Amino acid sequence: MNFDERVDVIDMILGVLKEHEKNLDTLVSQLGAIPANPQSLPATQNIVQSSNKIKINVRNWADFREKCSKPDIVAFDLVDDSFTVTALKPGMLFSYSETIPEVTIMLEKDSDNVTIEDDNFKIHNDPHFIINGKLQCGLPVKTGKSKSKTQKGDTIHKIIYDVDPDEARYWIQHELKVEKDLVINGSVNI
Repeated sequence: MNFDERVDVIDMILGVLKEHEKNLDTLVSQLGAIPANPQSLPATQNIVQSSNKIKINVRNWADFREKCSKPDIVAFDLVDDSFTVTALKPGMLFSYSETIPEVTIMLEKDSDNVTIEDDNFKIHNDPHFIINGKLQCGLPVKTGKSKSKTQKGDTIHKIIYDVDPDEARYWIQHELKVEKDLVINGSVNI
């Protein structure tokens, strides 16, 4: 290897070292956003480190809205019986998820007994939200109903709640103060 080739190799090594230094500076600044004492984190947050980004699962919509105002991008998804919102901020990925309930009410034949069956309904800390047509985060839901009879003659009423994707996009846009084109129906993964 001649002298010029050696200089080129040294230049390449210096370039790689400078790039690593920039990456380390970015990681250090991201870590600076995390409290030194993990016990000082609010109980409503769960932090997971993944792919040089910090993933924070937030259990309370008000906390999520406060931390995720004006995100780089936000995604929402309606999978099975869950409504999930994920927002990307510099170095951090915030996530909020809430169960969309389905309520079954059984009226016993020839009786005044009424039974409400649904585990998701019990999960809600304050069920008046869903009775008023909203999820706990405040997102309006559409209500569907069905009625059937059992073999014993009991009447079963099902109340099915559904989220309209267009309404969810509009609601998220205003809740998080983000431009419409930065709200997507899908998911963000790191």
